[in-house]
Parts: sequence; C-alpha cells; structure tokens
Amino acid sequence: SLKKRFQTSWKLPDETDSILEYLTRQQKPFSISMNEATQLEATCERDKKSHFIQQAINRNDCNCHSKFLILAAIYRLWKCTSINPLDDLGLGEPTVPSMGNGKRDFWYSDSRVHLDRQSATAMDPSMEPFGLNWGEGKVCKFLPSNNKISLTQGRIPHSRDSPIHARGIPSESKGYLEFEDVAETGNVDVRFPIRFTWQSFLVFANYFELKTSAVDEFKRERDAVAAGKRSNIDPFVFDIFKSIQLIEQYGEKLEQFAYLEATNTSSSLSIELSYVDAKNSS
Repeated sequence: SLKKRFQTSWKLPDETDSILEYLTRQQKPFSISMNEATQLEATCERDKKSHFIQQAINRNDCNCHSKFLILAAIYRLWKCTSINPLDDLGLGEPTVPSMGNGKRDFWYSDSRVHLDRQSATAMDPSMEPFGLNWGEGKVCKFLPSNNKISLTQGRIPHSRDSPIHARGIPSESKGYLEFEDVAETGNVDVRFPIRFTWQSFLVFANYFELKTSAVDEFKRERDAVAAGKRSNIDPFVFDIFKSIQLIEQYGEKLEQFAYLEATNTSSSLSIELSYVDAKNSS
C-alpha cells in the first residue's frame, strides 16, 4: 500500500536558493524521505483512500488470491472460446469509444497482445501495417502444476478442496484445466460454470456470452447504485467485469504480469501472489 512506500529526494539547506546559488556557495544537499500516502494526502483529499485500502487489507476484505483466480478462469475461457477481436479501446482509457476507432494499438503498440493474427486485424484492418501484436491462437488444455498457478498453468482450486481458492469457483469446474466443445452446431459451447452473483451460479457457453452478460449486469447495477436503488455492485459481478476489462485491455500480455507460486512447499497456505515486471519480461 502507499503507506509502505517512501520517496527519497534531495533538498537544499535553503529552499529559496537556486541551483546556481547552491553551486556557487558549494552548499551540501541533504536527503529526506516522504511517505507517499502522506505526500498525496497533502495535495489531494481523495488520496486519503490509501487509509481505507489499508483497512480493507487488515480486515481481509481485499482477497487478492480470489480475484486472481477468477481472472485466470475467465482468461482461460477467452483463450479457448474467443470468436471476436479485443475491444477497440479509446486512446486514453480502457473503454470502448462511442464512435470511430480508438487507435490505442497504434500509440501503445506494446500494450496488449491479441489472440491471433485474424482477431488482431479484425479489430481494425488499417492497423495491420503498424505492428499489431498477436499470439499463436486458441488453447483449450492447460498444464497442471503442484506449486504454481498462472493464467495458463495449474488447476484453479474451488472452496471445497483448498484453503487458497476463489469464492466464485464451483467444484464442477474441475480446475478449468480443459474445455470441451459440446455444441453440435453453431457457436462454441464449453459449459463454463461460475458464480455470477451472490444468488446465482450460471453456466455460459463461451467468453462472448459471459462478457455480454457481465457488462450488461454491471451497467445495470451501476445505474441502480447511482439512482439510490441499491447500495453497492454485487461483488461477483464486479470481479467478473474487472477481469473482462483486464483481458480486453491487455490480451495475452496479462500472462507477463502475475501468478501464484508456493513459497513453502510444506504448507498449502503459503501460496502467494507474485508480480512480474512486464518491462523486464520477455
């Protein structure tokens, strides 16, 4: 959290001195450390949110394991069943523009990796000469692992078989290690089970069906909150919606960002969320 991060900077003995005056008088600078949360709170009232974030972590309300596992499950569904290109995002934020093309892939060519060449060029054919990034295509089988869970590796545990689990993962998922298309005709149907809301477990045919339902439900609940008709957005809908946003924003580049890895093989509780520096990963 911000309260654990500090910035170190150099200060002159006299803050009114210019750099030229400092060099002329050969005064020695000294370093100071400033807590980032305190620094932001001094300039912007909203940044006191760091205090509330820390409280949520202390209450165990911020479950990073659960959120990551939900993301991994939906990411695997996208890898196997995606039939549409990633959203054509706006230039400055991960939202679909109301009209026209966002050209985000032009200005930020390394910001995301599409599923394959066909889906990359389908988003915007005019972008193909400018270095679109794409992967090797669909994957429906994922390797098991005893000490690591990534977006493409390891069985995703449910609440009945592991203390580290996602609350929205049902036992019927079988860890999301393999998807089988059971559709006789038409679009892909892998019968993807997930808790959609507090009150409902639903089964979706493919990523597009889940995405459409989640986006529509999130917008409906968000409007209801704004109108004072409900107090909050359903946490399961929120996690699914945010996972879909990340997939649409980064595509396969998400694989470079984070994974779960056992820090102590003798304890099933030792698995921790590890982050990869995307700039230094290949």
